[in-house]
Parts: sequence; C-alpha cells; structure tokens
Amino acid sequence: MFAGSPTDTRWQNICKQIQERFRRGEWEVNSFVQCGVTIQRQEDGGFLLTQPEYVNQIDEVFMSKKRWHEMESPATASERQQMRSVLGALSWHAGQLAMEMSAPVGLLLSRVNHATVYDLIQTNKLLKQAKARKSQKIWVHPIPLDQLIVVAWVDASHANREDGSSTKGVLVGCASKQILEGNLEPITPVYWTSSKITRVCRSSASAETRAAVDGEDQLYAIRFQLAEFLGFHANVWDCDATVRNVTGALVSDSKNVYDRLTQPIDTAWC
Repeated sequence: MFAGSPTDTRWQNICKQIQERFRRGEWEVNSFVQCGVTIQRQEDGGFLLTQPEYVNQIDEVFMSKKRWHEMESPATASERQQMRSVLGALSWHAGQLAMEMSAPVGLLLSRVNHATVYDLIQTNKLLKQAKARKSQKIWVHPIPLDQLIVVAWVDASHANREDGSSTKGVLVGCASKQILEGNLEPITPVYWTSSKITRVCRSSASAETRAAVDGEDQLYAIRFQLAEFLGFHANVWDCDATVRNVTGALVSDSKNVYDRLTQPIDTAWC
C-alpha cells in the first residue's frame, strides 16, 4: 500500500517509478482489499475498514447430534484440529477488526490441547457471533497532526485462566490531545490484544502492573514508528529522542499502579 499527497510532485514521481519498476495488471485506488480487509477511503480523508467476506468463509467445527449430549467428553484429535483452525481464523479476524473477540478467542485457544465437547460448542457459538457481526466497521479518523496523540488503555484479570495464569488487555489508539482534557473524542484503534501474561502474577496488583508495562512497551514502539511516518529521523541509537516527537499517554484503572508511579522516589534506596 502507498499513500501520499496528490499535490506533491516528489510523491508523484516516486509513484511513477514504482509503477515502472513493478509491472502490475491493475493499481487499485481508494477502495481495495488488503490481507482480507476491505479498505475504503472517505471524503473527509479518513478510512473505513470491513471484513465480511473473510468471516463468511470460516467453517464451524463439525459435530454429530450425539456429541451434543457428551459435554464432558474429551475432544478427538480431528475435533481439536478443527477447533484450532476455527480459532486461528477468528484470531486473525480479531486482530484485524473484531477487537471484542480477542479475549474469548485467547481463552479458548488456551484450552485446545485439553478441549472437551463443551469447548467445541463454545467455539462454534463464538463463530456464529462473529458472523452475526460480520458487517462491523473500524473508522480511521482524520486527525490534525498538531493535535495527534497516541493513547494506551491497559487492564488485567488475575488468575482467570485454567492454569491459574492471568490475562492482560491492551488497546492503543490515536486521538486528539483534547482527550487529555476529558473531552469525548473519536479514537482510531491502532493495536489491541487480550492475551496471557507470560510471568506469574501473585496478586491483582501484579497483573495490573504487568499489563501497564507491556502496554507502555507497545505505546513506545508505535510512537517511534509514527514519528518515522511523520518524517522525523528514526534514530536507533537514541530512540527516546525520536519517540518524544509524538505525544503519548498511558491509561489504567488501577489505583495501585497510579499511586506507585506518582509517589516520590526515596533517594535512600537509589
């Protein structure tokens, strides 16, 4: 994908060189499919993303009527393979558009190796929910560059998985700086995940802290990449200098994390 200003002569020259170097049957503009996602440019300069055709192609796990009465029965190797295939396809969909499916998909994926008929039924139910919402959209809002800010929202659930591990939730989006004043602003989701926290968390505060740390890592990486997109020098020897060109904010509902981050540092321990 390529993007640039139609009034920029340098950009037009680059496009011409690309088209001469890479011969293609058709160059699609403003409305096209990229990696299964339909991208449509809007009149205000924003974009609309949808993925209905991809979801329609996902087949559910085949189950006989008899299996519906064997809820606690272990899934067969074939059923586990089908379950893994369905969840893998839904995982891609969740990563592209359906962020609300990230958590249930992740939890079911953690049960594949020890799946029961009940898990197979839950997988098929999740697929039906995805198909019922196949027309949902993500809006990429136009935001003035002087008002652009990247925000990461983080949360965690302690010991909510079958093996006792915890789950983190991270959402990173672009918005206007007015959001820092408490204003209700349009948000363009850039990155999101709901996944297992790799380290052992012995308390909810520990899980919230781990989610905040991982969320900040993603926020930092996205700010660096966005700074490069905006034309700033990507200095790999001084990443902080590059990242500081893009304003960022971390949002957590954990009072414990907030208190720890805002309390004065005891220099005696440094």
